[in-house]
Parts: sequence; C-alpha cells; structure tokens
Amino acid sequence: MRRYQKARIAFTIAHDMADAIHTRALRKVYPAPHPKRKRGAPAPPPSGGIVALDALDLDIREGEFFGLLGPNGAGKTTTIGILTTRVNATSGEAIVAGANVTTEPAAVRLRIGVVPQRPNPDRGLSVVENLIFHASYFGVTRAEATKRAERRTAAAADDRARVVARAARHLPR
Repeated sequence: MRRYQKARIAFTIAHDMADAIHTRALRKVYPAPHPKRKRGAPAPPPSGGIVALDALDLDIREGEFFGLLGPNGAGKTTTIGILTTRVNATSGEAIVAGANVTTEPAAVRLRIGVVPQRPNPDRGLSVVENLIFHASYFGVTRAEATKRAERRTAAAADDRARVVARAARHLPR
C-alpha cells in the first residue's frame, strides 16, 4: 500500500510540473507589404519581411497563471495565433498540452478553449450554421454538431419565450 502511495505522489508531482505551453526558437516573419510604385518606375527590391516573433522561448506549467504583456507590435497576437493554430510559425517549435501546433493542430484545438474578445459570427450563416462551422474547427462531426446546435438553440428559444411571457404577464397594452 505504501509503495502505491509513493508512486501516485511522484506521478502527481511530475504531472503538475508538465508544460502546458512550451516554445523554442519560435519565429514568425510576415511578408512585407509591396510599396506603391509610380507608373513606369522600376519595382523596388523585395524586402525580407516583418519579423513579428524572433526566437521566442517560453515554458508555462500546468495550473500556472500567465499574462502576455508588451507594447504594440511586440508579437502578442501572433504568439496567441500560433498557439491556437490560426497562424503558422515560420520556424521553431510550439507544443500546447502535449501536442505540436504544426504537426498536430487538430489535437491542439481539442485540448484548448478560445474566447475571442468580440463575438465573431459569420453574418452570412444562421445561428445553427455558425455553431456547426465552429464545432468543425474542433473536430466535431457534422451530425454531432447539428444535434448539439439544435439542442442549444432550442434551449435559448425556450429561455427567450419565458422572458417574453414574463413581460406580458400583467397584460400590458
């Protein structure tokens, strides 16, 4: 019994010390915008691009709170974009919850949750279609996503109906 307890404690300590996020030499270079040229003038030589991240080494342990701070242009948004698989790194390595963002992007997306600053529905899609589209990003099958979306929108509709019924309870004119 004692041996089991020691092994369990050792596993817990090792597990707690695991990196939730690990990057090594992470680099992102965006293509430079083409400068405007006057009619008939020769094209300017191409530039090397805009370096957004240059050799970022980062280790964030499981359970650790971490803030990514810096001035405009420091690479914060690019870093988050790479870690959430929305932006491809130019070079380097990024591991999120044990999955490589370059070689296992679907596994990364299944292990993380992303809350955008602003709601970002596609206005050309219905509510259900938006939910299905976003579920596919996380590897949920279309059939399962449809079932979940319809269940959630029905629950939301029921909530809205209750609010309207409460508002009309006293028979306003």
